[in-house]
Amino acid sequence: MGSKRTSRKAAPVPAKGGEPAQADEADAAPEVEAESPIIISKWDGQTVRNSLEEAFCKATGDAVPEEFEQATAEEDFKLIMAAIGCAFAGYACIYGLFVPHPASSQVVGICAAAYFVFMTILNVHAMFFDQHAAVLMRSQKTGQRLSTFVHMNKYSPELTVEMILASSAGTSSSQTFDGHVGQFFYEDGEMCREAVVQVTEDLLSQLLALKNE
Repeated sequence: MGSKRTSRKAAPVPAKGGEPAQADEADAAPEVEAESPIIISKWDGQTVRNSLEEAFCKATGDAVPEEFEQATAEEDFKLIMAAIGCAFAGYACIYGLFVPHPASSQVVGICAAAYFVFMTILNVHAMFFDQHAAVLMRSQKTGQRLSTFVHMNKYSPELTVEMILASSAGTSSSQTFDGHVGQFFYEDGEMCREAVVQVTEDLLSQLLALKNE
């Protein structure tokens, strides 16, 4: 079961003649550009997880103090390894197109071997070193690292949101939220952003409270 919507902003009531009623300029609230809704199939587990990770990434970035910035070194490393490997593969394809076999076999063989090496490095990093966090944040003042994880088992509607705050000295504290996918999506598959923001702010406030004790 999904969450139920609490309220929707009503559209302007048309006045006589079919024109929308005009509010007083003094009472008119400033227009805020609304984010387009995220609507997915709740039965697609991987899509649900990806959508939640993106939502918690954004919510964490909005909730943390200004001293925290997103740490992208790990993502940059993976992109560089993939780009180099694809560059070797692309060069091998283009070289083989203009230089027929067997004259091109040595260059193509070297490029293929290089592609295999870089893809192996990328896969080993993903298997043993990648933290698989939804977002990694780092404090520019204290060096603290804040990580948010979304844990979901395959074919299970249950999930755990974990937030970890690690100090530069190596100590860390964590807070978790155990819930259900239906708590973050309406019945039609639209994501409930308010629920994501609320969970993120609660976990962060609990972590910061532990830090100040």
